[in-house]
Order: sequence, then C-alpha cells, then structure tokens
Amino acid sequence: MIVVSYNIRGGGSRIKRKRVGFLIQKEDTDVCFIQESKLKEVDIGVVKELWGKDNVEWSSSDAIGASGGMLIMWRKDLFCLIFSFKGIGFIGMGVSWKGSLIYFVNVYASCDLSIRRRTWRRLVEIKNSFPVGSWCVGGDFNSVTHVDERVGCCNRNYSNDINCFRSFVENLDLVEPPTSGASSLG
Repeated sequence: MIVVSYNIRGGGSRIKRKRVGFLIQKEDTDVCFIQESKLKEVDIGVVKELWGKDNVEWSSSDAIGASGGMLIMWRKDLFCLIFSFKGIGFIGMGVSWKGSLIYFVNVYASCDLSIRRRTWRRLVEIKNSFPVGSWCVGGDFNSVTHVDERVGCCNRNYSNDINCFRSFVENLDLVEPPTSGASSLG
C-alpha cells in the first residue's frame, strides 16, 4: 500500500490542486494525507482535482480562518471505511482491509507546544481505546525526534519538545519508514 503525505500550504489554486493530483497519480497512491489545505470547505470537485481521478473517497477537516485544513483521500475500491474520528490537530479513520483493521491518522500539529502535547495525549488515548489493528500516522508534526532534523531555525533549546515528541512516538509504537523524494508544490 502506498501512502503519501503533503503539506500543500494552501489548496485554493486550481493549478496547485492539479499539480498535487499529478504527483498522487505518479506515485500510484492508495492513501493520501493533505495538511494545511486552507480550504473552508472541501467538496467532490476539489477532491477530484487533488486526487487526479474519480475513484476517490475522503474525510476532511475544514480550515479555521486562513489556517489549517486536513484531508485524507483514498482509492475507493481499496478498503471498507468503518468509522472516522477528528480532534484538534488530526483526523483519522478505521478501515477494514483484507481482513485486517487499520487506522489511518493525518496530523497537522499546532505550532503551540501545549496544544501539540494535548494532540499527542489524545492520539495515545485513542490508540489505547483501540488496541487491535495497525496504525499509520503521518502528516506535519511540527516536531522532531532529533535536534539535527531542525532546518533553518534559531539555536533555541528544543529538548523539551523533542522529549515530548519522542514519548509520543514510543507510546504509539510508531516506526518511521523510509521516504522517497521531496517535491516543491510551489
């Protein structure tokens, strides 16, 4: 299964949506997490432009003001949606796939550390409530597990944030898979 994640920093431009759709199709994507759509409302037309084809289903969280907005899109024939859930900084869904239960969670974490911590705690609570199944968590975490992952930032001490995020990763039993290619969406 191919899962991709893009922070598109605004999905209002039709050209950008089509470019994202091209990338999704190029990767032969099965599931796609979109963060920072900045869209107040997501409809089928926007989703089809972002996905690039008609065979798509989705779950979304609208932007508040000029920020935020998340979307999970998936191939319509891939699995059976059982339920979806939302919280501050995330949207997720539980699905049945080939007899297995999988939870997909798209994260767009706040830049505010206290809000991020609440997001991490809530996701751990949700995972603990559903102990059976595999979890796929992706998105823009606005946190890192090692200080050398920070690019273009001041020399501020990030140890508190790093330790909190590491704890979150450990509590969810997450493993960072290898990534391929980083594309600029403009």
